[in-house]
Amino acid sequence: MGLGVGLLESTGRFPGDDFSMVFAGHVRTRWSFWGPFSQLSTLENGSQVIYQWDGYNFVYEVTGRRVMEPEEGELLFRHEEGTILLLTCIGYDPATGDYAERLLVEAKLVQEPYLITEQQ
Repeated sequence: MGLGVGLLESTGRFPGDDFSMVFAGHVRTRWSFWGPFSQLSTLENGSQVIYQWDGYNFVYEVTGRRVMEPEEGELLFRHEEGTILLLTCIGYDPATGDYAERLLVEAKLVQEPYLITEQQ
């Protein structure tokens, strides 16, 4: 299990792409450390997410969230410019060692990109 956040292939590749970018990260790692998306479930509508890319900050605002089944992969492929989707596993079952569901958080770009060195 990786410790970072990954950009899912076949989704948007950069801010402003025609398709939504989908980022996936673990809640916990193999060694029981907290993963990069351990607090994803605490984000509420209106929470801000900042994505840094190519020297710029892109500010997104959470607009929704849903619990999905692992088989509902079609929900990850959206033709929506200016949207990111954050994905992690939830519903851990200690008997099986598996996560039963996925949490999908949607955020929309709400601010013009600005250089990382600029103060906002």
